[in-house]
Amino acid sequence: RLTDLTSIQLVRLGGGRSWVPPNAEPAVHFDQFLHAYYYVKVRDAGVDGDTAKSVELVNRAYLENQGNTGCALAEAAAWWADLPEAPYGEDTFISKTAPWIQKRFALDQLRNWRLEDFQQVFYEVHAFKTHARQMRNSILGLPRGHSETELERSNRVAKWLWEMKREETQRHIKDLLEFLIWGDAVPNVAERLWRVTTDPLWRYDHFGPSSLGEALGWARPDLFPPRNNRTNKALRSLGHDVTLFSA
Repeated sequence: RLTDLTSIQLVRLGGGRSWVPPNAEPAVHFDQFLHAYYYVKVRDAGVDGDTAKSVELVNRAYLENQGNTGCALAEAAAWWADLPEAPYGEDTFISKTAPWIQKRFALDQLRNWRLEDFQQVFYEVHAFKTHARQMRNSILGLPRGHSETELERSNRVAKWLWEMKREETQRHIKDLLEFLIWGDAVPNVAERLWRVTTDPLWRYDHFGPSSLGEALGWARPDLFPPRNNRTNKALRSLGHDVTLFSA
């Protein structure tokens, strides 16, 4: 479904004006359009005093737009095209961060990853960083009330996953990433994503479809558009019947 939507070619509509490079990867451009739309037009658009959670705001927008998704998308694209600047750093992500992530996921680099590489790359994976921030201290063996910066937390969770004691038959997390991104022996990427999130030989707790679907998209955006729960929320807000990964 997301691939169909990217064919609208926001670049052709003038999305982002001069601050989106003309050679921007279309899937990355579209993802960052969804990023801005969700944060500005859905999450931040609540009326003062409205305590609704993000899922409630998404579902309100879904009910408003489900009968006319084409109009909703056209209006959102026009809004994006008229923005004088990126609202949440989408310009930097499109022109610098996304190409850097893609390069780091190249097979020759991935096979030589060390812990520090895993930490650096996954700090730029929005879903991973968000999940790390939301993990309970007790899961990581930390005392109640412990606090740390977002970077420290992301790095701590990455280290926890990288060094996790595994069953004898379980693959290391680096092997999981190589299989997911480059495992041509299983050509269907949906099956590979299903395996690494459900099969005991592959899966890791707290390393689920949102983080992995997004990472896959940054690694190979020409073939697999990035997908995380924020993408799901934006698409649902535009009226598409998309299931959220979690509340």
